[in-house]
Amino acid sequence: MIIVLLRRLAAVALTLACLSSAAHAQGRPMTIRDVVSMSSFGAASLDPGGRWAVYERRAAYDAAPAFDLDHRSVWTLSELWIAEIVGRASPVRLLPASEGPGLLLGDWSPSGRRLLIYRLRDDRFEAGVVEMSDRTVWWTGLTPDAPFTGSTAAWLDDDRLGLTVLPDARLPWLFRYAGGAQAEIARQWAAQARGREPSQTVVDTLGGAAMAQTPARDRALVLLDTGSRKVRPLASGLIRDWAVSPDGGAIAVLRAGPPVPVSPDGVRQFGNPERGRLELIEVASGRATSPPAGLDVAPHLLRWTSASDALLVWVRRDGEPWASGDLARVDRDGALVRIDRHGLDPFPPGGDIDQLAGVRADLIGETPLLYARRQDASRFDWQALAPGDPPRALTADLDQAPGRLSAIGDETALLFASGGLWEIGAGRTTRRSGPDIPVSDAQTADRMKPVRLRVNAPPRQDWTLAIDGAGGMAVLQAGARPVPLGVPDPSGETTVLSATAGAALVITRDRGMETLRLAVPGEDRKLDRVNAGFADLALSRPVPVPHLDASGRPTTSWLFLPPGRRPEEAEGVVVLAYPGAVDDGRYLSPPTLLYGPRAALLASEGYAVLSPSIPVAASGSGSIATFLTDTDLAVDAMWAAWPGLPRDRTAFLGHSFGGYLAVAAAGRSTRYQTYIAWAPATDLLGLWGEFTPASRAMPEEGLTLRQQTGWVEANQGGMPGPPWTASDRYLEASPYLTANRITAPILLITADRDYVPMSQAERVFSVVNRQGGRARLITYWGEGHTNISPANILDVYDEILRWLEETLGDGQLAPAGAGVDSTSAPIPPRLRPS
Repeated sequence: MIIVLLRRLAAVALTLACLSSAAHAQGRPMTIRDVVSMSSFGAASLDPGGRWAVYERRAAYDAAPAFDLDHRSVWTLSELWIAEIVGRASPVRLLPASEGPGLLLGDWSPSGRRLLIYRLRDDRFEAGVVEMSDRTVWWTGLTPDAPFTGSTAAWLDDDRLGLTVLPDARLPWLFRYAGGAQAEIARQWAAQARGREPSQTVVDTLGGAAMAQTPARDRALVLLDTGSRKVRPLASGLIRDWAVSPDGGAIAVLRAGPPVPVSPDGVRQFGNPERGRLELIEVASGRATSPPAGLDVAPHLLRWTSASDALLVWVRRDGEPWASGDLARVDRDGALVRIDRHGLDPFPPGGDIDQLAGVRADLIGETPLLYARRQDASRFDWQALAPGDPPRALTADLDQAPGRLSAIGDETALLFASGGLWEIGAGRTTRRSGPDIPVSDAQTADRMKPVRLRVNAPPRQDWTLAIDGAGGMAVLQAGARPVPLGVPDPSGETTVLSATAGAALVITRDRGMETLRLAVPGEDRKLDRVNAGFADLALSRPVPVPHLDASGRPTTSWLFLPPGRRPEEAEGVVVLAYPGAVDDGRYLSPPTLLYGPRAALLASEGYAVLSPSIPVAASGSGSIATFLTDTDLAVDAMWAAWPGLPRDRTAFLGHSFGGYLAVAAAGRSTRYQTYIAWAPATDLLGLWGEFTPASRAMPEEGLTLRQQTGWVEANQGGMPGPPWTASDRYLEASPYLTANRITAPILLITADRDYVPMSQAERVFSVVNRQGGRARLITYWGEGHTNISPANILDVYDEILRWLEETLGDGQLAPAGAGVDSTSAPIPPRLRPS
């Protein structure tokens, strides 16, 4: 039955999609000015009791009171709304309007009786608890932490809530990373001007371990009794993560230990800067126990057994590499037993544990599972490591085993692979979805969640939500018939925000419009919509450009054509390149449209925009020559498929790693008439070892020495070691050193808060100036790697379009040395601020 239904839904979706595509050709083109006025939805959640749907609704982006919190600035616009799952009443505010804006969604208590929320307002971040029976809120006065890797809050039961809090009212580090550096620099400048106290920061290094002399702020793990409104401290220190046992009786706490020295074998960009020290706390008594001293516990894996009697972790001895570590079981009394993994390797070649990547493991009942490979093989499987038995590859019958489990229970786990849902465990692998229509995991990862909760903590349940290619959803449960939810919406890209065994909250995005829908068996109910007026706007949809890459493998680039124009009527062609990523037009949510250059918005200004497919190595790196060859192959395929496009008006534009390639292309290629490089790394010798602005001003909050050196050595930079060991490779891979060959005009864009230093673009500008060429350098103050301020978002597009008009259009380009201020050239009317 489910197969027939999904087929019918797919046919309907295809018909409606064709009609929708035709509608996209109507109306005026959407511009960046429309985008900065967009409203949006944030997080959304269904309560465990099946009564309520609560969601974040954000006002227009440019209405935020300030933009110094980077992409979290939109949180200050958020209101919380509530809708009944059963019933037809329209959504209403969860709390009176006087409580907001700046209200953010937290976690439900186990029964849905209470809801944790947050309020971000007036540089104050505060936790609150809502009683759902009467919708009153207890503002606790506590400032919750926002750790990068681990947990912030968790309910022990309906009455008790664990929370990591900061001792003062200052915002968490992740919030202050953006604007905090400028505030600290201003404070130091003021101290210097007064002359009464030193204005300094001090960092030390010894034995490869760097640290700030000013200590970091301690955190406290507290237990809130939400009935009596009492707060009880449980632990304090540099708390990085913690996890509650299923019975609520114990908490595993991971603290930061001593700094980890830099390895002489190489630096990982997001390497763990500190040791991890584990402690197990009995909630009732407060008694704390720890495993033996000298053990470093990895982040991303604090997994309790379902019986709450032990914790699964990955440990190594201090000073050893992570690969020499092991899975271990830590009992509640602190006893640690290493688990024999029989030589299985959880790391891909060159892989390791850092702040973003860790060992993937879990438990089916008491049996540990490890995602690993034999040392002589490349294939990964989920391996059961039952004590006394050899490893058993539970996913060996699948074409390929995924690295993520969708749900896990006491006897089996659920995962998606090869277009289906599979149940593993009990000595067999069983397909739980029909074979006729491919399905995939409908649950999406919330990028605002800490890394462990996003990557390595599947829910403990026996069901999951599947979605087919047409947007049809069904709850698939071990040993039960599928339950179809709602009907697919063919008008745009659908994302699941929250699901229970009987309902799902989904958001559909189409050209900036966002529709929040409640899907239940046999019904799809539209709860709310924002940006409805965008239905009259046209946004370019890309067309595929298939071709072969530099290695002879088939690949696909994507071409965005200007809406309402024939190809020969395009203002020009923009090659918008980024090695390792291609824009196929699927991700058109407000955040992706706001930050960084977007092909669809440049197409709205009359340009044809090509997003070339440029494959990279597994490390993310590659040679400039190969990148440019792949770009040329994509461009050649575009000319062959669309010969009417204007070949003599072609620009190369790149941001970040794409900006790196843009500067490289400018010094090595003559096929483009102009170049634009935004936030480009150009001199790897100079970038290696550079502090980020936040580390320079506030080293005690997070000295990210590994970020720059790791990017150069182990990430996109692709260098085999530090500069003194591979200086020739550094010189070859630094576009700054070929900038003297640049003959076409080049626009350089940088910002003072970017982790790619301003000097990287300034050096190229100085070279072009020294050679008598044509360049423009634009610096944005207070911005980072992308622009966040609405005024600066609008301005950078205007500057890019103005540059294209000057260098590709009919605008007269002032000759170098002519004594003319080229920045005073008139702005074309279509670019002037409204």
